[in-house]
Amino acid sequence: MKYIIGLLAMLLPILSGAQSPPVKALTIGDTVPDIVFNNVTNYKNTTAKLSDFKGKLIILDFWSTWCGSCIALFPHMDSLQREFGKNLQIILVNTKSKMTNDDEPKIKKTLERVRTRTGISLPMPVVYNSEKLDDYFPCITIPHEVWINKDAKVIGITSADEVNAENIKSILSGRDVRMKLKKDRFDVDLQRPLFIDGNGGDGSETIYRSIITNYLDGINGSSGIWHKDNKTTGLYLINQSLSSITEMIYADEMVKNIKVVHSNRIVMDVRDKRKFDTKSSDSFYYQNLFSYELMIPPTTDSAIFEYARQDLKRYFNISVKYELRKIKCLVLTAPSGIDGLKNTKKEAKDLDLEKASLKKYIHNYPPQFIIGLLNNYIGIPLIDETNITKNISVDLPFHLNDITRLKESFLQAGLSLKEENRMLEVVVITDK
Repeated sequence: MKYIIGLLAMLLPILSGAQSPPVKALTIGDTVPDIVFNNVTNYKNTTAKLSDFKGKLIILDFWSTWCGSCIALFPHMDSLQREFGKNLQIILVNTKSKMTNDDEPKIKKTLERVRTRTGISLPMPVVYNSEKLDDYFPCITIPHEVWINKDAKVIGITSADEVNAENIKSILSGRDVRMKLKKDRFDVDLQRPLFIDGNGGDGSETIYRSIITNYLDGINGSSGIWHKDNKTTGLYLINQSLSSITEMIYADEMVKNIKVVHSNRIVMDVRDKRKFDTKSSDSFYYQNLFSYELMIPPTTDSAIFEYARQDLKRYFNISVKYELRKIKCLVLTAPSGIDGLKNTKKEAKDLDLEKASLKKYIHNYPPQFIIGLLNNYIGIPLIDETNITKNISVDLPFHLNDITRLKESFLQAGLSLKEENRMLEVVVITDK
C-alpha cells in the first residue's frame, strides 16, 4: 500500500471533516445509483453518468493533485486500461476538489506534466468536484479504489495494491476474487498518542508505555516525535517495515559511526530477509508491517531513541553493528583531469530522477553532489575520486541500476566509472 504523508497530515482535518456525510456511504454489495458527473475533463463530453459505462468493470481511482503517490500510479492505470480495453473503465476521481482547490486547469496541468515526463497521454476520464462520489465513498488515505461490477454493485474498496491485471482478469472471468478491504478510520488523530482520551481506545492516565502492534488498517504510514515544553515526550512509527523502523531508530548513531549512510551501505544479516522486505505488495508484506509507539516522561531525542533501541532488541532481537567489509562498489575518476570534462557549459541547475521519467538527468552540479545523490537510488555504493569541484551535466539511463549504461553516461561527461572491490564501512543489521 502507498501511504500519503507530509501534505496529507496538514490536509487531514480538512479531508476528514467534523460531520457525517449527508448521504449513506456505500460498501461492498451495495448498488451504486446512476450518479451524474457534472464536471468531467479528459473525455469526449464535459458531463457523464455512471450508466454511460454500463456493462464494464468500473474502477473509481480517487486522487488529488497534491498526492505524488496517486500521480505516480497513473502510468500503471493507463497500461491496465489499454490492456482490457472496452471491458474495463477506469475513472480518475479528483476527491475533495473544492477543499483542495483542484479545478480543471490545475488537473489538466497535472495530466500534461505526466505526459511530458512519461510520454503517456492518459485516456481515462477525470471527474472532479463530485460531492456525490465523495459522500458515497469517503476516504482519508489515497489512492482509494472502488470496484463496481457490470450490475452497478460495489464489489471492492481497496488500496492501489489490489489494482492489477490478475484481479481484473479474475473478475471479468466471473471468478471469486478476495481483495483486501481498505478500511479508513475517521476517529484517529496521529498528532495525539493512540488510545488516549478515546483516540482508538482508553488510557488517559498513562505516564509511560511502549506499544508494538501488527499492521493497523486505515491509518497513514508515518513517523515522528512528540514534544511538550521543548522536551521530547514520545515517538511513533506507524505501519513501517522492520528495516524502516531500525534505520529510523538508529539514524543518529549510524551517522555518528559512518558519517554519511545510504541504503547501499546497509547489510541485512538476518534470518529471514523477506521479513525486512519493503518492496513486496502481497499479503506477506502486510504481515510484516508494524506500528511502534513510545511515550515517556520529558527527556531528550537521543535518550528516547535509546529506549526504542532497547525495545527493538527485546522484541525482535534486532541490533546494529558497524564493520569494515570488502564489497563491490563503483568508483568515479577523471582519467584526463579537468581538461577532459565534457558537458560543462553554464546552464541552470536542474535534475529529474523521478521513477517514471523517460529522460533522467542531473545538470550543472559537481561530481561529489551527483555521486551523493545517486547513492540514494543505486544498489551498490558509489565513490567520488575525481577531486573535481567544477559543475558537470550527466544524462542518465532510464534504469539507474543499469550499470553498463550508467558507465556510458559518465563516459560521455568525460569521467570513468569502474567496478572495484573496496574495504568500506558498512552498517550491519542483524537479528541473530
